[in-house]
Amino acid sequence: MAMRLLLAASLLLFAAIPAARAQIESREAIALRNQILEVQNEVDQLRNQIQSGGGNQGSSLGGNYSQPPPSASSSDLVASLLQQVSSLQDQVRELRGEVDSLSHRVDQQVADIGKKVDDLAFQYQLAQGKGAAAAPGLSTTAPRTTTPAAVVPTQPPPPEVLLRQGEAALARADYSTAASAAETVLQADSRSPRAYDAQFLLAQSLYGQRQYTRAALAYDDAFNRLPAGDHAQDSLLGLARSLAAINQKPAACAALSKLRQQFSTSLRPDIAQGASSLSRQTGCS
Repeated sequence: MAMRLLLAASLLLFAAIPAARAQIESREAIALRNQILEVQNEVDQLRNQIQSGGGNQGSSLGGNYSQPPPSASSSDLVASLLQQVSSLQDQVRELRGEVDSLSHRVDQQVADIGKKVDDLAFQYQLAQGKGAAAAPGLSTTAPRTTTPAAVVPTQPPPPEVLLRQGEAALARADYSTAASAAETVLQADSRSPRAYDAQFLLAQSLYGQRQYTRAALAYDDAFNRLPAGDHAQDSLLGLARSLAAINQKPAACAALSKLRQQFSTSLRPDIAQGASSLSRQTGCS
């Protein structure tokens, strides 16, 4: 509680410094500066009047006479104004001295408060037993330590479950989730029977994300894994579509030609229709 009070006091003192300076400058210093400016303006106006009067008199005499000296009353007025300016400047210097003295006192008070805060913090550490040696004759016991519970790594779901989840995500156009499920299966065992399905799922997900270059590589990998597999025709058509999307038309036409040649007698109707449409779009001969 004492530490909080001391910290609050130090913050109030820090806030008081600019407030005190602002109050002095806004009220007294600014007023003195305005008075000095007014007096200086009066002096300048008087000098201009004297010079103007002397110049007119000299011109009326044909310019053969020099400017007459100012009258005694004018000289007294100038001397009075200069004395006022000097007095105001002395007041400004005294005001600055008071401000400097106030700042010095506040700095000393802040330093004293900081020292007291440090002393209280040190005493608080001693009271908590931090950094203090044990008193002689007193037995110390080691603090009880609790070992954290062993973190059991969570096993990913079986490949079959992951593939079902990935295919469901693909059906609702959640391509990132589908790709993550496929990659998890491939990382677990890239040579398992389910890796072929996962590779084809990954290719479809990448194509849905419009990552056509990666999709082309994934489709090609899926086809090469099992050229006569269940996804072979879809993989070749997906490869051709991905290549066409990245403006690789000759390669896309080559993939379509390979599709027709390899599955000339067993080409599915939907694959044949998709291949014909893509062939017209890419301008394949």
